[in-house]
Amino acid sequence: MKVLFKNVLVVWMFALSSSLFAEGTKEMTPTSSANNVELQINRSSQGGFASTFAGWTATSVNDRLFIHIADYTTEKILVGFQKENSSQNVFYRIKRPDGTVVAGPTAIPTSGNGYISSWSEANIGPRTLTGNTNGYRPITLDLNANAATRFNGDYYIEFNTSSSTANTNEIFLKYYDVTVATGTSNTSVKKGRLWSYNWGFNSNGFTPPNVCLGSLYVYSKDSVVTQVDLNGLSPYYFRIFANSTGVGNTGNIIE
Repeated sequence: MKVLFKNVLVVWMFALSSSLFAEGTKEMTPTSSANNVELQINRSSQGGFASTFAGWTATSVNDRLFIHIADYTTEKILVGFQKENSSQNVFYRIKRPDGTVVAGPTAIPTSGNGYISSWSEANIGPRTLTGNTNGYRPITLDLNANAATRFNGDYYIEFNTSSSTANTNEIFLKYYDVTVATGTSNTSVKKGRLWSYNWGFNSNGFTPPNVCLGSLYVYSKDSVVTQVDLNGLSPYYFRIFANSTGVGNTGNIIE
């Protein structure tokens, strides 16, 4: 299953065989009145279960952060980020469906192209698209510009604190946006292209204003779309995923 954008002491499970979709900060933090819901990569085992979500060491498809491309001849990938810890070195790379690296490793910048300076910029989106005045300046991957990226399917993006050696160091992205677009206008944006089976997030606390006001969408194998409205939940570190069997009984409340 796919899940578009969640984890804590509570794990959400849906009796579907599904994928979860989202695009970034705009979907998970739709209002500036709440603290930002961060993307959590390579969760440590402290206070819960360790995860390699969206990290370079992830080997399972369940831990990957996918970007779906339906038509490489017209679609481009536009990205921007801000690290929670500005002094931490963070690099990202994008792989095509067969696992070949086609972009990066690229350092997440602290200014210029690829840097999101504020919630407002993240909410507006890439300013290179007409209609997104005052948005962030993206780094763009033109899939049709290079033979290595002329493939359709599920690309995936990975993050690491070294440009050469894979590790499991924990990373938090304060702002994050991955947009797929076919043209030069914000009306050409293809929604629902960023997805994962098992998202990792951080609401930064158990009480308001550390709340989740965004929504995720579960897409099942029988093509049913279900909205999951977080409705002000304050889970702190949390994962969200979907499965095809529903909740099981292990006899252990922590599990």
